[in-house]
Amino acid sequence: MTDLRALDYDSLRAGIRLRLALVPVLLVLALLGWAALTLWVFTSDVVSAATLVPLIVLAGAFEAITVLQVSATRLACYLQVAHDAPWETIALSYRQRFEAIGSNAPVSALLGLATLVNFVPAAISGTFEELTGIAIAHAVVVIRIIVAGRRAVRLQTEDLERVRALLAAASSPTISSTTKSAPDE
Repeated sequence: MTDLRALDYDSLRAGIRLRLALVPVLLVLALLGWAALTLWVFTSDVVSAATLVPLIVLAGAFEAITVLQVSATRLACYLQVAHDAPWETIALSYRQRFEAIGSNAPVSALLGLATLVNFVPAAISGTFEELTGIAIAHAVVVIRIIVAGRRAVRLQTEDLERVRALLAAASSPTISSTTKSAPDE
């Protein structure tokens, strides 16, 4: 590897490490914030619609974590193709083969469970009309968690092919039309 290629590889690996290191930190902070807000909802005399506040924390945390994981996977796809990196090839191949597991399954499970638990205060004290809207909001978050997990696996496969195509196009010589047609006389 040339010095520039080695620097490129090391920098991208550091970017992947940073993104993946932020995931558990963000998850813990989000769960602590959610727990504090849920405790507030349980112990105060607020309306059951207040459960939407901790739900927003859970949904936001899931979206942020998903962005970190998807960007790390995209960087790994690039490394796999551009640097023929064995570790990325093995890791991404494993994920493709065992897609049901996925890299964000524990995060999805925790945030999905927290979303279901978040509905409990509303279910205990809410009226039917309130529960309908609140249940829909919670269901949307759970559905988003499920769909995002499935989409992440497909996206990784698509990104790998896209990176291969882009690098192949970048490395192939461009064909320019230097021949000009003679004017009609």
